[in-house]
Amino acid sequence: METEKITIKLTEKQRRMLLDKVLVVDEDLERLISVVLKRGKFYEVSLSPDDLEELCGCVASEANRCSDRTLGKKLDQLYAYLERELDHYYDEAEEWEAGDVIEAIKEHVNELAPFKMEEDNDEEQAERPNISRPTGNVFIFKVMLAEDIWRRIAIRAGQTLDDLHETIFKAFNRFDEHLYSFYLPPPGKQSKYLNTVIKKSTEYTHPYNQKESFGWGRKMHNAEKTAIESLDLKPGRVFWYLFDFGDEWWHKIVTEKCSEKSPSGRYPRILEKKGKSPPQYEY
Repeated sequence: METEKITIKLTEKQRRMLLDKVLVVDEDLERLISVVLKRGKFYEVSLSPDDLEELCGCVASEANRCSDRTLGKKLDQLYAYLERELDHYYDEAEEWEAGDVIEAIKEHVNELAPFKMEEDNDEEQAERPNISRPTGNVFIFKVMLAEDIWRRIAIRAGQTLDDLHETIFKAFNRFDEHLYSFYLPPPGKQSKYLNTVIKKSTEYTHPYNQKESFGWGRKMHNAEKTAIESLDLKPGRVFWYLFDFGDEWWHKIVTEKCSEKSPSGRYPRILEKKGKSPPQYEY
């Protein structure tokens, strides 16, 4: 079935800014922006959700490295508009017929019952304060599923590992939540054997995993309570992220920058994508 398109409206200045100031690596995407239909004062561009997400990343990346404050502000505004259109599409999308929706909701509620119980418990909520704050310098991470499949992500120092998890989840086009853990080896302690690295690492995990002690006695820290700035990361520092303890999606994360100035706009943000993400499940 053909993917539904998202139509965005651009002013002449916004379109020229995309063509002249934003590096769009994908030639097909650049062509879609170049050849557009003008209706009244606006240019209408029809993009797939993946194309629009790619364009968001290109604009965010340009805004992040732009030295011209005025242009940087305009790029931030354009990024915010494009991301709103993408979020609106996902909010409104209906991917199943009505009967399937009911069954899917029932199944999803049953799967997440333990999480709902935690959220409904006032005492549990008191133990899980939201410490995430969009403050501090910007950290830039390269998150690698494979050498040729990676995403570059920017996040503020005051935000948490759980925020980073949510952005990775979105960046690789996943749809079904699972438990996860980050593994931070001591500085300089690397090995070609992943199991050896993990044994020596400090683990930061989903709060439900920590509470239920699925780590078999291993000491674990709460990712929701761990700010990026608390990890003492330096450029070049490598750590690991595991999503879904059953299917085991391992990601290598390379710390690229730790003290970038923070252009206005929403964080975390996806700056760059390379390689098509494999489907979360094979049917």
